[in-house]
Amino acid sequence: MSQIEIYDQYWLSHGAPTDGKHCDKAIEIVKAFVAELKDIDEGDGEMFPYNVIEELEQEYFSEPS
Repeated sequence: MSQIEIYDQYWLSHGAPTDGKHCDKAIEIVKAFVAELKDIDEGDGEMFPYNVIEELEQEYFSEPS
């Protein structure tokens, strides 16, 4: 996830067009990442905390303020 944040910051600082606080490509990557995480069986929650999905959705999918 830190790689996504670095990628996002790089493109925002280099003039990537965006209507919010994240570049469009980073949002696309996070959407694909979240879709994969949602496919993890509930019994595997110890391997990856489900609250991360909610945090990513709030950060990348909510409307900018």
